[in-house]
Amino acid sequence: MLSLADLAGFKWAKLRAYYTVEQPLALSAYPGSALRGAFGWSLRTLCCHDVDKECNDCLLSDRCAYRNIFEPAPRHEFLQSYSHVPPPYLVRPTLNEGVRYKVGDTLSFSLILIGGALSYIPHVVLALEGIAKAGLGPKRSRVRLREIHAEQPGTTHVAYTDSTRKVEERDICVSSADLFPDQSTLKGRTDTRVVFRIMTRLQIDGHLVSDPHFSVLIRCLLRRLSIIGRIHCDMATDWPFHELTTVASEVETIRDDTKWYDWGRGSRRQRRQMKFGGIHGSVSYAQVPNEFLPLLLLGEHLHVGKNTTFGLGAMQVAPLGAREKEDVVPLRGDQDG
Repeated sequence: MLSLADLAGFKWAKLRAYYTVEQPLALSAYPGSALRGAFGWSLRTLCCHDVDKECNDCLLSDRCAYRNIFEPAPRHEFLQSYSHVPPPYLVRPTLNEGVRYKVGDTLSFSLILIGGALSYIPHVVLALEGIAKAGLGPKRSRVRLREIHAEQPGTTHVAYTDSTRKVEERDICVSSADLFPDQSTLKGRTDTRVVFRIMTRLQIDGHLVSDPHFSVLIRCLLRRLSIIGRIHCDMATDWPFHELTTVASEVETIRDDTKWYDWGRGSRRQRRQMKFGGIHGSVSYAQVPNEFLPLLLLGEHLHVGKNTTFGLGAMQVAPLGAREKEDVVPLRGDQDG
């Protein structure tokens, strides 16, 4: 099984940006795609001397904040067989704010930066400012970046305000050691409930699956975390995959309340409507070995499955019967404007 030392290299920062809405704003029921697109375009506009040029053709790409955050290249040999490298960021919208904002309302969302992306925090802050200048929504409604908070387990502090326009990078990072400091807590077994708060796209052998068996969840977590750890956190991820998945396959499902949900988004680049279906809801597992808890907690912070940059794959884990801080978010509509 994995030890805490095997997972010690994960580092990330969770930044929550708060905007004041200055013109009426309408967003879709799930705004993750729109927010990701606005962040990416703002970062590219900030960093690129020629926004029409492909990153592979640019002499500055190796040192470019946009390339290394938004479109990382598969530099590691073990990634050559993968068609896509997970970027070191994800956008997590605030799902309970609503879809229509009046003048004076607050719009907020979180941006999670992983590993090497942490060196570009000033660029990220400028890109978040750029979103305000470009506007949001189909009418490019004007918003103003008011504050950015750095969130850590059990605490939050202000990392940026529009009055000073300075970034406070002190104590901004979170590490895996902050989540599970003591190996002794990983003994025994616990009935466990996992909540997929938004569409979660679990894929095995190239196919999306709708049955969230514990072994499927663990395989998807291992795949995502091992790649992120290797390429973005410079970790050795020669983990005992076969042993872990074998043990996970013995865990039984107590109750599965997940449903399949289809969500659509428009792609400007491909000029078509794209579907992103995934499971949504909760599933309870019997007697989960506590050695899996670090993987599950990392999944809470770094998500699981495909298309996590939109905020998909948000999950929560708790002992069965415990009261979660948040529960399943009702989904409305299936379009992202």
